[in-house]
Amino acid sequence: MYIAAPLCAALWMARRLQKPASRLVLPLEILATAVFLFLMWKTRMARREALYAIAGRGTILAMFLLLIISMLIGWFTGGPDQESRRVLATSTGMRSVIVVLYIARYCLPGTNIYMIPIVYVSLMVPTNLLFHLAFVGWHKLRPTAAQA
Repeated sequence: MYIAAPLCAALWMARRLQKPASRLVLPLEILATAVFLFLMWKTRMARREALYAIAGRGTILAMFLLLIISMLIGWFTGGPDQESRRVLATSTGMRSVIVVLYIARYCLPGTNIYMIPIVYVSLMVPTNLLFHLAFVGWHKLRPTAAQA
């Protein structure tokens, strides 16, 4: 519901009110980025505590490998369009949070299961940022056939 309601409202607005909707894109992107950065700042202590709580026994390495492998699967199944591949790689990596929660719940009984997805998200954000920066940098350094 948290995703579907705003998405449906945005689709409705984009179809009915095309001119105002197009003017709202940049301000909403800036607002979303500011809220994201604020929430990352406010949750930094909880994320650090979660990281220290589960450190050891290869847990963080396993989560990082799950993230990278899921992003690679998204990339290679994304089709020929580079932009679709980038979006699918990023979203596939984000979907693994549920997998991590499931594994934590059933394979690690008696532990604080909510620490593991918090750490996974903490790994996911910088990894996706680096992936995006590398993707953008690669395409700026390597012109496509249409640009040449």
